Amino acid sequence: MPVRTAAAPHYVPQAGGPRSVQAPPTRASVIETAEQFASFAWTPTHSNVRHERGSDGLRVDTPDSSMVPSGFDVGVVNRGIPYCIRGMDTPAQFATKIAAGFAAGNIPLQGAELAVSGNTAGVDCSGFVCRCWGLETHYLTVELAQLSRSLTSYDELKPGDILNRTAQKSEHVLLFHEFADAEHTRVRYYEAGAWRVKRGEMSVDELDAQGYVPQRDPRRTD
Repeated sequence: MPVRTAAAPHYVPQAGGPRSVQAPPTRASVIETAEQFASFAWTPTHSNVRHERGSDGLRVDTPDSSMVPSGFDVGVVNRGIPYCIRGMDTPAQFATKIAAGFAAGNIPLQGAELAVSGNTAGVDCSGFVCRCWGLETHYLTVELAQLSRSLTSYDELKPGDILNRTAQKSEHVLLFHEFADAEHTRVRYYEAGAWRVKRGEMSVDELDAQGYVPQRDPRRTD
């Protein structure tokens, strides 16, 4: 099978960032953390649903089933930490906030400001990757592209690497888990997308067509 190559993004790595902090977690630990986010069980109440501006003036729309197909339901166990624009909560932080009545997630369905409301709980796609990589700073999708090391081929991907798309207004990042076949034509990944952190699968051809670039934590030597 021909080796698929990926175009390098038009970014120059910047000083600082992940390079300047402690060694990265093991690849197995990265995937374990991702699974914790995807399988996290929680039961929301009506106090966790919002479709209004909060006390900080920011619009909040939670990804509940009244707004999103297959969104979360009140009073039953849901799995997967919800998507929250600019969010970076750990599972423990999320649980604490939900118990305190914070909004469960925030999706920009109605022009929500791209800012973290102090009234919300959850994680967005880049915040999810940062937590899995053991980072305390929330790097945005484009910033991850600037800081990460681009791979020359999708075939080089290893567990814990990322697939990053930085096209304006369609930015998104996936956390690579494994190839679904020996020929490396399909990949399995984790993402904070749709309304929650979840597992997914996509062909390499689709990823390439959508502009996803394979990248690696710059601290890694493995």
